[in-house]
Amino acid sequence: MSNIADKLADHGHEVVVFQQQILDSLRDKKVIRNPSVKILNYEANESGKEFYRNRPKSTVSKYWTTNQAGTPWAADQFAESMSKDLENMCLQVFQDKSLHSQLKSEQFDVVISEPFDPCGLYLADYLQIPSTIVALASSRIDAVQWAVGQPSALNFIPGPGSVYGKESGIWDRINNIWMFFMRTRMFRSVYWNLLDTLRSETGIPIRNIDEIVADSAYLFFNSNPYLDFPFPSLTKCVPIGGFSMNVSSWKNEKLPDNLNKVLEERKKTVFISFGSVIRSVDMPPEYKKSIVDAMKSMPNVSFIWKYEDQNDLEIRKMIPKNVYLMEWLPQPALLSDSRLSLFITHGGLGSINEVAYSGVPAIVVPLFFDQPMNGEMLKRHGGAEVFSKFDIADSRNRIQETSRVGSLF
Repeated sequence: MSNIADKLADHGHEVVVFQQQILDSLRDKKVIRNPSVKILNYEANESGKEFYRNRPKSTVSKYWTTNQAGTPWAADQFAESMSKDLENMCLQVFQDKSLHSQLKSEQFDVVISEPFDPCGLYLADYLQIPSTIVALASSRIDAVQWAVGQPSALNFIPGPGSVYGKESGIWDRINNIWMFFMRTRMFRSVYWNLLDTLRSETGIPIRNIDEIVADSAYLFFNSNPYLDFPFPSLTKCVPIGGFSMNVSSWKNEKLPDNLNKVLEERKKTVFISFGSVIRSVDMPPEYKKSIVDAMKSMPNVSFIWKYEDQNDLEIRKMIPKNVYLMEWLPQPALLSDSRLSLFITHGGLGSINEVAYSGVPAIVVPLFFDQPMNGEMLKRHGGAEVFSKFDIADSRNRIQETSRVGSLF
């Protein structure tokens, strides 16, 4: 979204970014570079801050060990917990009349909003902003594309757990259908749960997500046609994946001295990161032990592990000398460095695009949402192997499977 804001501002448009300040870990990230972009930082109230501070770690960390769309029960559990996470701030936004006046005074011509959290779309509809563009940070959300009328991609896109390509059999096709309906059920439940809460608590008339999406001017989705699976689409569905990738700037970025030193330590260096939503620090203990055992078996390889708690004494006691824990890294610049041998990633679409553009080999361990599909998307081009998160606890299996990536590593 910040890249979209920058591009619009670069071309002379007046741009306002409405940022809801919820997670302290993201508060200080300065990702918008154009100084003409006006940023409205909107703080959670005291009860909201208390809610987000005290939300149980299990809300997100459980996705290390569960399949969020494997069963109706799991899909409904995900929808319920996600709805609770979203409704606190969204309800505050809808009850804040001064905010509504401030936003109306801007006289916006168009709103661009990400539908993973539908609150922005509901707010724009209430404020009666003339035009809406739905912008997916992922390559697709089934419920959104269903609403816009995009043709079914069941014959083209593998569901989580399905094999893609010539090896795909009847059970894979059945799983594709099952996962399509489970993920659609999951997101539609989130959208309707939030809408029901807003209507009942505020009495404000808001249209449902299907009507809003159907009336949108465009649906931007974070897909690069050269990288993504081929699938049928509509002219209002515009792929913009990769427009923010700038490999030359990555290669020109100077790495921190401590990172340069690690890259020079050994002939091979592996970078491990599972993203910013589902954190390494929340990984089950048996998963951590298994990963450490695998790294111990390769003493001639350096491992840079994005680990969010530098004061975790337990993990510090476990790791060998060839493992370096770092809380934050300049990922695109690191992936573009020729001294990096391999990237182990959760398969978020941002990381997948950076892998594809930088050309570094990868092992994808999908955790949730679109990541299984993203991993298969990269694998079909020969740039990655995909491992199951449910096998992480078996370190012997992890070590044996390195033979599968011999040509990559």
